[in-house]
Amino acid sequence: MYAAAPVGAATNYGLNYPEDIAISGGDAFVVNSGASSITEFNINTYALVRILRGKAYHFGEPGMIVISGADAFVAADSAPSVTEFNVATGALVRVLGAKSYGFLATALAVDGPDVFVTNFGGGLAGTPA
Repeated sequence: MYAAAPVGAATNYGLNYPEDIAISGGDAFVVNSGASSITEFNINTYALVRILRGKAYHFGEPGMIVISGADAFVAADSAPSVTEFNVATGALVRVLGAKSYGFLATALAVDGPDVFVTNFGGGLAGTPA
């Protein structure tokens, strides 16, 4: 059974317009659209693990996240890209750009090693994870 998150977690953990959440192992990854970041915390202790942010990640205004194996995929509401990072380390794996893949994401899904992206205005793009 889980206890309620500690009071003040939203400000201490950099949560700002959280839009999506994914769980991997014992950690939760919260997409913060208003802070252009991902907050990772332990789901048992609520201890902050890290906050991922910065230009290298190309988060823009991230709106959705999925996890496939060792990696997470984040799509931004305002940037035509999908960012892949390692869930254990937070290290950037790659940024998949619109020119190569045609992203303007409205949803993400994973099936085994594949990531699928539905696009605003129609269309579907996919890439191996």
